[in-house]
Amino acid sequence: MKKRTKQGDFLVVEKRAEDFFQTACRIPAPEGPLCLQICAEKEFYTFLAGSGPDTMRELCRASTRFLSCEIAGKCFTGTVVGLYTACAEKTGAVMEVRRFEVW
Repeated sequence: MKKRTKQGDFLVVEKRAEDFFQTACRIPAPEGPLCLQICAEKEFYTFLAGSGPDTMRELCRASTRFLSCEIAGKCFTGTVVGLYTACAEKTGAVMEVRRFEVW
């Protein structure tokens, strides 16, 4: 995600599983348009970012191990992919999506 803070804008990858939380990557965000990409394989997701297709670089990799849960009463066994924005307070910020693909 792109996260705006008082220290500037950052690209951040966070991992969450129940009470576990880890920031896997936090680097300064480039100026201008931003391309985000997730490559999914059997055992890992790879998160990439750049200002365009020729500038993509790997931010981090994360295990797919905790995407499915076999604990009683916990029936979610899949992955949801989508786009959203969130803000803790009122802002004039805008997210513009020019292309979104899943393949």
